[in-house]
Amino acid sequence: MAKSIKRSTVFQRLSIYANGLSKLLWGVYVCFLYFLSNIKEMAKEYTEYLEDLVHQYSSDFFCLINSPLTTVSGEEVRFDVWIRILLEFIRDLKDRNKSLYFIGNGASAAISSHFATDFTKRGKFRAFSFNDGVLLTCFNNDYSLEASFSEILKCYMQDGDCLFAISSSGQSKNVLEAVRCVKENYNKSKVVTYSGISIDNPLRQLGDFNLYLNSSSYGPIESGHSFFIHMLLDLYMKVYGNHDRI
Repeated sequence: MAKSIKRSTVFQRLSIYANGLSKLLWGVYVCFLYFLSNIKEMAKEYTEYLEDLVHQYSSDFFCLINSPLTTVSGEEVRFDVWIRILLEFIRDLKDRNKSLYFIGNGASAAISSHFATDFTKRGKFRAFSFNDGVLLTCFNNDYSLEASFSEILKCYMQDGDCLFAISSSGQSKNVLEAVRCVKENYNKSKVVTYSGISIDNPLRQLGDFNLYLNSSSYGPIESGHSFFIHMLLDLYMKVYGNHDRI
């Protein structure tokens, strides 16, 4: 009789535990379903948020490259006029066998190397950038960071050559010093500048041909500078390329 009661008590307890476990598992299952539905909603919201960001970024960039501010010798001109005058100018440089020099820092240095290569390979220009580490560290050490580009230019540049000065901020001291060096020492040479950030940046005040992108973000400015220099070379090749001797 006592054994029967003990068995009954054990079974009752097991039943209670099983019932509790069942409720616990059901609660976990319900929580899991709720969590899963929230995860799907969160993933959907994140995807829509990301799509909006991509669309906004692309839209902002296209607006940026569709509205460059361009000047020639301090006078504001429409971009189509600016690019036509610049094309005629670099065509004249090519006819006179003059050189192009590209300078910049960081991403602008990469752009400089890129287009010195492209203008040499595709356009058959004498085009150079000064991004060799040994050359730069030598002139940085013997002169200063600010004077590095200007001192290198004094070793290479001849009157009538052209300098492409690229600076997203338009504030880079070594780039500004190089432009001043050209303006003060090479009467027949011209300077083409590409800048951004502040509309009053000093670089766009110093050049002969100036393109400014009205943005405070470095990425779109750097991409925009590449876009417009690509455009310059591509248009040059379409208009004059077939007539050049290779």
